[in-house]
This record gives sequence, C-alpha cells and structure tokens, in this order.
Amino acid sequence: MISNSVTRYLPPPGPPDAAHDDETARGTGAGHRDPRPGIIRAGAKPAVLVAGVVTGYVLIRGRADGNIGPWGIVEALPWPYLFLLVLPAIVFFHELQRGMRRVVLSLALAAQVITIYGSVAFSESMPRFATAWLHAGFTTQILQTGETATGMDARFSWPGFFAAAGVFSEAVGLEPLSLLRWAPMCFALLFLAPLALLFRALHGSARVRWTGLWVFTVANWVGQDYFAPQAFAFFLHLAGLSVVTAVFLGGARSVTRSRPVGRIRAMLTLPADVNPEGAAVTYGQRSFLIVLLVIVSAAVAMSHQLTPFMLAMTLCLLALTGVLRIALLPLATVIITVGWLCYGAQDYWNGHMSAIFGSAGQVSSVVSSGVGSRIVGSTVHQAIVNLRIAFAGVMWLLAAAGLIHLLRSRKYGLILGIIAGAPFLMLGLQAYGGEGMLRVYLFSLPATALLAAHACASLAARARPVAAVVAVAGLLVLPVSLVARYGNESYEHVSAQEGAAVAALYDIAPYGSTLVCLSPNLSWRNIGLSQYDYAQAVLDQFAVHRVDLAIAAMGTNPKGAYLIVTRGQIAYGEEVYGLPADWGRSVQRDIVGSRRFTTVFHNDDATVYRLEPVKEARR
Repeated sequence: MISNSVTRYLPPPGPPDAAHDDETARGTGAGHRDPRPGIIRAGAKPAVLVAGVVTGYVLIRGRADGNIGPWGIVEALPWPYLFLLVLPAIVFFHELQRGMRRVVLSLALAAQVITIYGSVAFSESMPRFATAWLHAGFTTQILQTGETATGMDARFSWPGFFAAAGVFSEAVGLEPLSLLRWAPMCFALLFLAPLALLFRALHGSARVRWTGLWVFTVANWVGQDYFAPQAFAFFLHLAGLSVVTAVFLGGARSVTRSRPVGRIRAMLTLPADVNPEGAAVTYGQRSFLIVLLVIVSAAVAMSHQLTPFMLAMTLCLLALTGVLRIALLPLATVIITVGWLCYGAQDYWNGHMSAIFGSAGQVSSVVSSGVGSRIVGSTVHQAIVNLRIAFAGVMWLLAAAGLIHLLRSRKYGLILGIIAGAPFLMLGLQAYGGEGMLRVYLFSLPATALLAAHACASLAARARPVAAVVAVAGLLVLPVSLVARYGNESYEHVSAQEGAAVAALYDIAPYGSTLVCLSPNLSWRNIGLSQYDYAQAVLDQFAVHRVDLAIAAMGTNPKGAYLIVTRGQIAYGEEVYGLPADWGRSVQRDIVGSRRFTTVFHNDDATVYRLEPVKEARR
C-alpha cells in the first residue's frame, strides 16, 4: 500500500532534464500549470505543513522528562509524532515531482528541520547537552568581564564565536543560557541558504539540488550544530565555499586531452549549463567578494580550531586542480589560519604541541581512536554507534555511486569529489580528541548529500518499482536519523530537577569553593566560571567504590567543597561505560557511608553533598 501511494508522486522513467528542471522551478515550465482553481490549492500544502508543526508541538511539549530510555528521544515520542516527522518529506517530494514551487519546497524543508530538532526542543523542559551550558558560561564570562581567560580553557584561544554570541545576546536582550534551546534549529535552517547556493553552482538539475538539501538535513546526525563555535564556523565555511563556487569557480581551459594531465583536467571542466565562467559580477563586486571571503576566513580562524584547516585544504585542492580562478585566496586562508594559531592561540599551543601535531601521519590510530574507542558501553549504546557508522557508510557508498555516474557521463567532473574528499586529508593530521571521523563526515556531507541525491535520482529514473523503493527508503530513514542523532539523549538531556539542583548548588556554595561531579556529563558552569574551583572525578574509578578519590579531588579548600550527583551522570556511566544499573546507588551509599559528606540538597534526580572537614566529620 505504501509503495503504491508513493509511486503516484514519482515522475515517469527517463533521464532528468536540467534545463527543464530549472525552468519549472521558476514557474514557467510548459505543461506544469495547474488548470484547477489556484488559491485553495496553492495554500493547501503550506497549511498542512504549518498544521503538522503546530500539532507536533502540542503533542510532545514537556513529554521528555522521565520518559527517555536508552534508545534516546524516540522512546519519549508518541507514535503519531512519527507520522508528523515524515509529513514534510511527503509534501516535499510530492511538490518536487508535481509543482516545483520554491516557496512550498522551502517551507517543507523548514518544517522538516523543525520536526527533527523540535523533537527535543519542544519536549524537554531544559536546554540540553552539558557542553552547550559550558559555552553559555564562556559567553557570560566575556559579557561580565569584557575579556577572555585563555588560562581557564583552550577554547578561549579561539574566542570569535563567544564574542559574537555575547554581542547577539545583548542585542536581543536574552541571557546566553536562553539561546541554547533554539540554537541547533536556527543553525540547521541557516545552513540551508549557503548550501542552496553551493548546490546551484555544482549541479544543473533543480530536482537533484532540492533533494540534496533534504538529504543533508536528514543525514546530518553528527550533532555539531548546537550552541558552539563549530556550528558557527561550519556556517561560515559553507558561506565561504558557496561564494567561491558561485563566483570564482570555472572549468580548466585550453587543455590538451591527449595528454594524461590534460585528460584529468578535462574531467574537472564544468559543463556549460552549470557554472562555466562563474556568476556575472562587476570588477567592483568581485573585489568586494574577495575582501568578504578574507574576512570570513579570519572569522573562522578566530572561532574554531579545526574548521579553518578544512576550508584551507578544500580551497588549496581546488586551486591545484586549476578550477579556482583566484589562486591567492587559498594562500590568504592558509596565512590567516597559521597566523592566528601562532599568535592569537599562543597561550594554547605553548603547552599543547603534542596535542596539535602528535597524531600527524598516524591515519590508522586516528581512525581507531575515533571509531573503535567509541563502540563501548551498554549493548544499546553500541548498537546506536554501529547505526551511525552504517549511516555514514551508506551515505559514502551512495556518494561514490553518484560520483562514478557523473564521471562516466562527463558532466560535472571531479569538483564534487574534491569537496567531498578534502576533509579526509584531516585524518593524517589531527585526531581532534577522537572526533576526527565525525568531523570528516560532517565536512564531507555537503558534497556527499548532493552526490547521494544524484545517485538516488538516477536510480529512481530507471523504473517505477525502483523509484517506489527509493521513495519508501527515504521515508523510513527519518526515524532512523532520529535515533542516530538523539540516541544519547538518556544522558544528554537535562531534567527540570537536575537544573534545579545545579541552581541550588550555586546558591549554597560560596565563591571560591571547590565543585566536583562524578562525570564530565553535567550541565553546569554556565555561571560563575571563574568564581569557583571546578574539579572532575574519574568515573571508572568511582565505579569501584573509590570515594577517597572524590575526597582527594575536593581537597582541603577552606571555603568548602561540594559534590553533585545527578541522574544524567549515572545514565552516562551506564550507557557509555557499560556500568551496572545500580552503580549510582552503590556509589551514593559509599558516599554516605564514608561519614565525610552532608546532604545539602536533594530531589528525585540529583543530590548535592558538602564535604565536611575531618574534625567535624560525623561519627
């Protein structure tokens, strides 16, 4: 039944026509004018999309607390929400085949983003993810003091995002913590604009380009679009790359195809209907865009450790292959990136040279640390990690198929392959704290999504049964994407009671006291970043009842020391470390049994303990 219903929305078999797609997208294609009354029909799909989003919000608002299991957010969602999740996709692909109206397609994409990201933003009572809370603390630190504290955290050596977030926070009159809930959704919507420009410069079919935007939205499960420098820098990366491809990209000229080098460069030549000479701009506009790109490169270099290298490598490869008509831009990007690392981030690299260059050339160790070390923890957590690996593998296989098809048809050459493959060079340079493969997937995803969309469109054009299979697979991938993206939600979400415990801790603990948590997975440090002495106990040692390690970490601070234990920290131990379900209760029994701690705050999800001096210890 599903197969028959989606087949109605698919085009008849046959090769897609790029010129026809573009003409239809502008609303001038012959044979696509609907003779039926237009007002009601024109507003039907937007109305359905709006109704779906509003219904989803009402349906899941506040449902997350207490309902999230080891599989993540999907366990807290009622089954009707899964239909609302696929509804924008149905509207999107129906419009893609029947109308090609940009407004409807854009609204459907926006609704798809909202249904995916809204599954946590609407259902959770507090902003999620501990690192986002810390970034709010960095922003607050700049707002309160007017300066960074590079000795406090390495990320302060790249303060561009935190300074920009502080300016934005003051401009809109909101505390940084208030921005956390909606930042992922806003970043996901922002990504679509430069992606659309990038895809327009790299593919001639409007249908494939729109499909590529949808694929990117669904396949971006990495979770690097929260309130963080990497999300901001990734947006700038996309913006810079889109301007380069739209204006400064062109095919190799005057090559001799009989020579091997000439054949390779001929494969890089852009077709006449895509971007043969770049966008038509005046000399003044060209100069303005060059200056703008340099500013973007500088903003990226000042905001994030990894993204400027990704941008520089991509631009350098495009320049080396002869398709980038402004060779000085990659050089300027490299100079800016290295210059900031040497001078702006001097406080960091002075003591971390091994962290920067220690993994250079060790591709196998980078892959093993980024992939192998993550397949640990509970059985469910391992299944989720394997699902993410399979997701990435399928995307790369589809992209490879799309690239091979394009190369065989001699249409778009290796340019998309260069943009998709450039991030893999990072594996030989930097492990990035074990997240190297995650970042490679993210930075290759724009080109990978477009290539995968091309492969799917080519498959769907073969026959109606094949098209039906592709359509059904596209719908089924949505709940899979939700599990891949939010499978860690059992410990990444913050309940209202956990938030209350953190607030109580700051009310109880005087400035200058030592604060300790069981694991790094605690949403705090959003305030008082420089007013407290933060310490972190070692989770796996806590699991074997070494409460003395907590006492040692808390030290002998005369202003006091406090230990906070939350539901999220305990879930983190169970899922990521594979600890038994009762490990949290066992550790807390040992904390109380040590007679060194006094409970100063308690609710169902959290407990705050104060370490008592030895002479005042309870007997």
